Amino acid sequence: MIALTNNSPQEACPPVGPATLPRERLAYMDAFRAMAIVQVIAAHVYGLGLDGSPVSPMTLTVLSLFSGATALFVFISGFLFQIVNAARFDYGPYVIGKWRTVFVPALAWIFVIGLLGLAFAPERAAAVPGVGPTTGLVDLLSDAFLYAVSDTPMWYIPYLAVIVVLGPVFALTGRLGPREKALALLAALALGLVINRPVNGAPGVQNFAYFLFYLLFGIFAAQERGWLLPRLARADAIWASGLAAAALAWLQAFAHGHTMHAGAPFEPMGINFQYLQKVAQTCFFLGLFSRYSGRVGARTKMLAGVSFGLFFLHYPWIMLLERGAVDLRVDGWPLLSVLISTAVVFALSFASVLGLRKGLGKRSKWLVGA
Repeated sequence: MIALTNNSPQEACPPVGPATLPRERLAYMDAFRAMAIVQVIAAHVYGLGLDGSPVSPMTLTVLSLFSGATALFVFISGFLFQIVNAARFDYGPYVIGKWRTVFVPALAWIFVIGLLGLAFAPERAAAVPGVGPTTGLVDLLSDAFLYAVSDTPMWYIPYLAVIVVLGPVFALTGRLGPREKALALLAALALGLVINRPVNGAPGVQNFAYFLFYLLFGIFAAQERGWLLPRLARADAIWASGLAAAALAWLQAFAHGHTMHAGAPFEPMGINFQYLQKVAQTCFFLGLFSRYSGRVGARTKMLAGVSFGLFFLHYPWIMLLERGAVDLRVDGWPLLSVLISTAVVFALSFASVLGLRKGLGKRSKWLVGA
C-alpha cells in the first residue's frame, strides 16, 4: 500500500505480482506520465508552431525544456518495470502482457505513420537507410516500417522491445548493493554524456547506450523509493532540481539551441547540457509529484491511463495537419504558437482515443493500448 502525504512521503508497498499493477495506483507516477506525454507532444509540434525564423534566447530555453522528453518516458518505463515485477519476475506472462497492450497497437500505428510518411514526405522517407524504390506490397510495408521506426517518434517502440527482451537482466539488478548501483549509474551517466544520440531514432547499440542511464535510474529509483522519495520531495530539493533544470536548459539554448546531440557515436559536439537537464527534470517532477500526490485528481489519472494512446495518435494528427497546411502560428509569438499547436494536437489525439474506446469497447486495446 502506498501512503503518501503532502509533507512527508512514506511508503509501505507490498510485493506485487509479475503481471499486475499495484492494487493502489502510484499517484505521483500518474502525474509524471501525464506530464511526460504533454512534453512529448509539445516537442513534436515545432513544425506546426514555428516557421524557422530566429527566436529569442528565452524562447529557446523553454523549447529546450520540452525537447528530449522521451528520456522521461524511458525513466518511467524503468520505474514501472521494477514496480510491476518487484516480487517475482515471470518472463512469459510479462512478454505476453506487453505484446497485447503495447506492441500490437504499436505495430498498427507504425504502419499507419509509415504509409503517411511515404505519401506525404517521400523525399524525407527516401533519406532513411533501407528505404528504396517500392516494387510491391512487401516493399511498401517494409519501407513504411523502416521510415516510422527511424524518423518518427515510433522509434521508441523497438527501444521498448529491447527492454522487454532484456527483462531478465534488469530483473536481477535488485540483487545489487547500493555501491554497485551507484557505480552502474555513474558509468551509464558518463556513457550518456560522451556518446551522441543517433541522427535518427533507429534502434541499435548507440540508441540503447544513450538512454541507458535513464532506464537504470528508473529501475533503481523504484527499488530505493522508500528513502529516495522523501529526500526528493523536500522543498529545498524541489527548488534545487527545478532551478538546475532551468539553468541547464538556458545553457543548452545558448550552446546548441533546442536540438539534441545527434550524430556519429563519439563525434565531438560539446557538453550535452540537455542530457543533464533531463536528469534534473526527472528529479524535479518525481519530488514535486510525490510531495503533492494527494492532490493528483481523477483527470490526471485518466490522462496517464491513455498516455500510450496519445503517444500512438499524436503524430498522425501532426502529419495530417502539416499536410493540410493548417497554420497555427501567431506572428511574433513563437511560444504562443507552440502552445496553441500543442493544445490542438492534444485535443484531437485525446478525442480520438476516447472515441476509439467508446466505439470499440474492450477491443480498443488493440489500437490504443492499455
